[in-house]
Amino acid sequence: YDKSIKKEMDKLDKVIDEHEKELNKIGIKKKNDKLLFDNEKLKKASKKDIDALFTGTDCFMKKATKELRKLDKIMQEKEYSIVTRQYASITKYSTEEMELALSANVLKSTVGLMIDKSKNINQSTDAAERIQILKNLS
Repeated sequence: YDKSIKKEMDKLDKVIDEHEKELNKIGIKKKNDKLLFDNEKLKKASKKDIDALFTGTDCFMKKATKELRKLDKIMQEKEYSIVTRQYASITKYSTEEMELALSANVLKSTVGLMIDKSKNINQSTDAAERIQILKNLS
């Protein structure tokens, strides 16, 4: 695996860890390197707790988006070679490499979805509507 990708994934994990308390307040927690949603906590989440994650210059969403953009740029810059006239090929990947790739894709999709939903959240003034938008994430 590429060390620069691993480095960016570690930074993204650090952002999640830094905001663990805020995420937990709205029902999002990290377990076994996955983000899990608790609908009951989400229903009880206050507007203040939701806003803390999605608004402001130092919020979780801005930091996570920044790290995901860096990761996406690194991934796009990687070159892939294509071998012509080869009839069969076996590529062996380590479990760590496969888990890293899978985690990056899942995290990118999750944060991307959260970004899309946060636009709706920021446009909404009704707390119940904000909670419903977040609830639809899970």
